[in-house]
Amino acid sequence: MTANYAYSFSAPAILQAATGWSVANVGYLIAGFGLLGALAMLLNSAHSDRTGERSLHCIVPCLIMAAGFLIAGLIDSGWIVVIALGATYLSFVALLGPANAVPMQFLAGRAAAAGLAAMNTITMFSGFLGPYWMGLMKDATGTYQAGLRGLVLPALAGAGVMFVLTRSLRKPATLRLADATELAN
Repeated sequence: MTANYAYSFSAPAILQAATGWSVANVGYLIAGFGLLGALAMLLNSAHSDRTGERSLHCIVPCLIMAAGFLIAGLIDSGWIVVIALGATYLSFVALLGPANAVPMQFLAGRAAAAGLAAMNTITMFSGFLGPYWMGLMKDATGTYQAGLRGLVLPALAGAGVMFVLTRSLRKPATLRLADATELAN
């Protein structure tokens, strides 16, 4: 969420600088990203539901986000920046469905509701941190590029947390299966 809030609040200015387009045309571009994001969310969520796999449906988008922010932060070519930032937005929106399904893998009933509420409450801190980071970097450097490069870290952290969380969720099931096999012998 930190990376998404940071990007979303700065996107119009970044994309206008990258394209040289009018405010209206940049608005249409961002709206187009939104429409494509809805499609990405539906496709990734449906595939995650069909396969029952959640972690890779979150980890891969986080890695794409990290790569997109790194590219946009290093390269000054307008259309490469637009494509990189478009990919980051689509990836972020695509991971929302599977990410919200992860707590349901180990929580049920009221605990699941409380878990989702806690997750959403904690991520709201990102609504301050992300835009603050981008503003700080813009003021310090005069461009958004350092801020975009800094967004690589929360994107990679998201992938890492999801990897560790889903790996730890699988461990007890594997141990129980091994214990059951041992008991059967």
